[in-house]
Amino acid sequence: MHIRELQKEVRKLPELPKETGKFQESWIKPIRTNTNKSFPGLQTISIENKKKINEKLSDAHTHILNLKDSQTIHDKLGHYAKSLIQLKLNSIRGHHMQSEMITNTMLHDEYLNFTQTISEVANFSNTVKKLEKEYNEINKIVEDSFSLEESVQFSELSHKKHIKNFKKTANKQKELLKNLGRHFVVLARER
Repeated sequence: MHIRELQKEVRKLPELPKETGKFQESWIKPIRTNTNKSFPGLQTISIENKKKINEKLSDAHTHILNLKDSQTIHDKLGHYAKSLIQLKLNSIRGHHMQSEMITNTMLHDEYLNFTQTISEVANFSNTVKKLEKEYNEINKIVEDSFSLEESVQFSELSHKKHIKNFKKTANKQKELLKNLGRHFVVLARER
């Protein structure tokens, strides 16, 4: 994949603050609302299970905040794509000093170095896995207290789609970072 194509792919990544907000709206809000008339089965959940749900929701909320804050990964990937284009142009033009500055930034900058971003992408993926685990455990408890009709209605909400989107985003981040890194190595050797 060429650098311009990578740049377009980075731009297509979902905005995590919006995505997490929609997820919370479609999943946490219906569960937390004790007077929710759409899901009267929530009223029949035992006190012990309500405690479990609240503890797991607290953990899930932490994971959601971490995902929301991970928008910086997308910003960094966009910056890398832009820097690689600049690196390629500098290489063609013979501007070796500017190329060296870009290379040093991508390797040694506190905020923009590749190594840090690699660990951030791995953390994002792990956070998605943790959130999915909490999500499945909470849904099991909640759906056991629902009637069949409520279970179907609850499962038709968009929260499953958002979990899938988080997983796709994690995989896409890994793929993009790998391709950007490959281009970076090639361009850094050319200078």
